[in-house]
Amino acid sequence: MFCQKDHKPVCVQGTEREHKRHKTIPMEEENKRVKEITEREIESSAQICSMLISAIERQHARLVEELEKRQQEAERRAEELFQELEEELNDLQMRSSELQHLEHTQNPVHLLQSFPSLRRLPHTREWSEVAVHSDNCMGVVMRAVSKLRDIYQELANKQKVCRSQCHCGS
Repeated sequence: MFCQKDHKPVCVQGTEREHKRHKTIPMEEENKRVKEITEREIESSAQICSMLISAIERQHARLVEELEKRQQEAERRAEELFQELEEELNDLQMRSSELQHLEHTQNPVHLLQSFPSLRRLPHTREWSEVAVHSDNCMGVVMRAVSKLRDIYQELANKQKVCRSQCHCGS
């Protein structure tokens, strides 16, 4: 026999003395009840683990997508800056070439006509103000981890509620 009040096995004489007014049930019935509770707990835990794994996989996919997007954007921006710098460099080299050619010219009229336009520097970007950020994306990673923590907490709370409902009904 099993005493439900004291949560322990008792012999037949115990049910007649110390546990006389306690509710007792056959041990087999208690074993069956505990086994059912254990199976529900295992099933619930497996379900929560599956949900967590799915959440981790979703967050991982989002994180990879975000990091790849940022990487592509950084590469695109760097390529734009490189091309702009290359264009400026080509313009300056062409101008330098024209000035060198003008320096060796023997024609004074050509020199006077060409010099004013070559004297003005072409518009160039202030490259010292250009910053290429090497974003290490820690903010993105931290947000993903925080989201997983929130999901875990939500699942843990649901499991607590389920456990308390299961034990109240048992």
